[in-house]
Amino acid sequence: MMYDGFGIRVEEIAIQPEWIPPNCEWDLTKPLPYKSSSFDIIHIRSLQNRITSYTALITQVFDLLKPGGLLMIFEDFTLLPQPQSATAQTDVIPDKKVKAFFDAYKRSFKYNGMKQNSLEDVINTFRDFRGCEVKGDLIKVPIGHGSGKTTQLSKIHLINLKAWIESTRYMIVHSGGYTDDEFDLLSEALIEQIEKEELYTFYHSFSIRKA
Repeated sequence: MMYDGFGIRVEEIAIQPEWIPPNCEWDLTKPLPYKSSSFDIIHIRSLQNRITSYTALITQVFDLLKPGGLLMIFEDFTLLPQPQSATAQTDVIPDKKVKAFFDAYKRSFKYNGMKQNSLEDVINTFRDFRGCEVKGDLIKVPIGHGSGKTTQLSKIHLINLKAWIESTRYMIVHSGGYTDDEFDLLSEALIEQIEKEELYTFYHSFSIRKA
């Protein structure tokens, strides 16, 4: 069976608004134009660190769910690549080359008026949804290493991660105050390190059912 649905896409980085097609909205900070209790399922994916207030968005979309509706979330709240020994609650401080790049990235958040929400911030938001049922999983994806079935996945993930690193150039240079040469040094050092170490991207998957 086919059902009515709506899709909203957010660009990977805050590129110039004139690049956006005329039939698309540039600003997701506006209230969503839907009535309360009008959706059965809402899926949020990869919006963390891409909008001004992630927790405000979660609160807003939860109100759009019908009673018994399902909010599905898939995000990387850890941000920093981690060794396999790390847990969802405890991040391991990475090599200084890795940390230097992500410190520059976080600096660009402040200039854009953005806040990096932690996993704890998001879970505390869930606690405000009285009577809801929350289930979650931690998924560790290897970056460029592995064996067996994970080999191809890890290689694809490394390619995608390199593309994401380059996509952050606009924010880090134009919003963080770095030069292109400084970005090249930071990104090349990061790529060198993640290719040398056995690191993982930690993804968090949540399903929240409204009472």
